[in-house]
Amino acid sequence: MLKLMEFLFHTLPLLLAWLYLLAAVFCAAALAGRLRKGERLPAGQWAFLILNGGYVLFFLITRLFFPDLWERVFSGAGVLAILISFVWSRYEDRRSGRRWWNW
Repeated sequence: MLKLMEFLFHTLPLLLAWLYLLAAVFCAAALAGRLRKGERLPAGQWAFLILNGGYVLFFLITRLFFPDLWERVFSGAGVLAILISFVWSRYEDRRSGRRWWNW
């Protein structure tokens, strides 16, 4: 039971942090490519580009220079993201009238 809890609350969020790093790099590269072509980006996409760049920099700096801080921050953020997505999913299901026995 302890190994399962360790996996769910420590290892899985760290794996998800690595996966989001890949997604952030891909999205930042795609938006940078659109900028090179001369397209104008809306303010929301600029904010998304800046936040993804910040995530990548923070991830790399903490991973390289502060590995203990990296584990704490990203495992905590991952657990929070899992909880928020679970609560949001339940809220959307209740708002739309879906029940778990109808899945």
